Amino acid sequence: MDVDPVAQIRNQEDRTAIERESIGGLRVQFAHWKQQLEDGFSLLFFGLGSKNALLTAFATECLADKTVVTVNGADTNTSPARIAATIASSCQSDTSVKVRKGPATSSTSAAELARWTADLVTEKQQQHRKLHPTPKQQQKARGGEDKRNREGSPWLCVVVHNLDAPPLRASPDCVALLALLAACPAIALIASVDHVLSSALFDRQTLSLFNFSTHHVMTRGAYTNESSAFAQASLSHAPSASAAAQAALLVLRSLPPNACQIFTLISRPGSDAGGGGDRADEVAESSQRNQPQALPFAQLYSLCRARFLVTSEVTLRAHLREFEDHALVKIFRQPDGTESVGLVLPVAALQQMMLELGQA
Repeated sequence: MDVDPVAQIRNQEDRTAIERESIGGLRVQFAHWKQQLEDGFSLLFFGLGSKNALLTAFATECLADKTVVTVNGADTNTSPARIAATIASSCQSDTSVKVRKGPATSSTSAAELARWTADLVTEKQQQHRKLHPTPKQQQKARGGEDKRNREGSPWLCVVVHNLDAPPLRASPDCVALLALLAACPAIALIASVDHVLSSALFDRQTLSLFNFSTHHVMTRGAYTNESSAFAQASLSHAPSASAAAQAALLVLRSLPPNACQIFTLISRPGSDAGGGGDRADEVAESSQRNQPQALPFAQLYSLCRARFLVTSEVTLRAHLREFEDHALVKIFRQPDGTESVGLVLPVAALQQMMLELGQA
């Protein structure tokens, strides 16, 4: 199904404005979040919409006095050695501080990398304080510092976009390294997740090391950065289908189960709607065009009601609006005036996505 370029641009502009407004409303919590970092907590953000812009705005506005390192969880090239090397590089950016070399190689275990990196950052923090003493440290020199501030605030902040992204979930060593770094007093960690069951992705020991303070934020922002990472990783094999499927999965995994089932009904009307020969002909014709078929809104509503997925048209339209905002579906009228719902994804991307969801 072809997408109107003008409508797509307008939709993107609307989403950008909504995201900017959402971030503006969340700025009142920035001071509270920063205080939690100073108190030794890691920050975990969840909720519908990309949180890249929110985390970037928070780091830019509130963490200017710290060194910030960014980790993109959707990047398939992310590895423990690469994370450690990035942190070491940030420590070397200050030429006034000598940085010792360490075992940042692909053969080094996550525990060894974490120990070396934590020692490096702690040493850097201590050297930096000697060169740039804060008022609290000057107070300590006069003997007036309390015990709570003895270790001081974190010097380095690691911002992890999409901690639950498939590349990170497929690399336990990366997660273990980040958890061990979060337990270091000289390092603060900020992360975002999108999966609705993200709390079940980590064991109790890992969660204890992370020491998360969780915050629900709904930015409703498009997953542009996440999708681009998948596209770059798919240049050698069907980039459009793979990138589109992974981007759609990011959205669906952040939605409630009912919404995912509604999307399944839209994507598989031939098997779920109980259509006859006309439906089979429509499916065949759509497959030849490499585009999914459309489903009349009334028929979709009946299917959802029969499965107790929605209780009213208003609820269904709210779900469809969410799909439409994230460029998963398009609501339009057929030549005969019938309101229909069709998927924007090509058939190849849809098949790959349904396979990964375990529903194909």
